[in-house]
Amino acid sequence: MRPPGTGEILFILVLCVVVFSASKVNWMGDVLGAFWRNLKQGARSDDRIKVRPADDDTQRPA
Repeated sequence: MRPPGTGEILFILVLCVVVFSASKVNWMGDVLGAFWRNLKQGARSDDRIKVRPADDDTQRPA
């Protein structure tokens, strides 16, 4: 299956404008852009827990 070409993408965009009106398409673009930015930021961040060894003096019972 080949990726969509420029003509097909333009057709889909024009169809969206006709179906949803220009103001809704602008809002949907903003939402999709924010989603994409958050997705990339979440993929870059390191959510692993960093564990460091405890000091010997504070962890021994008296």
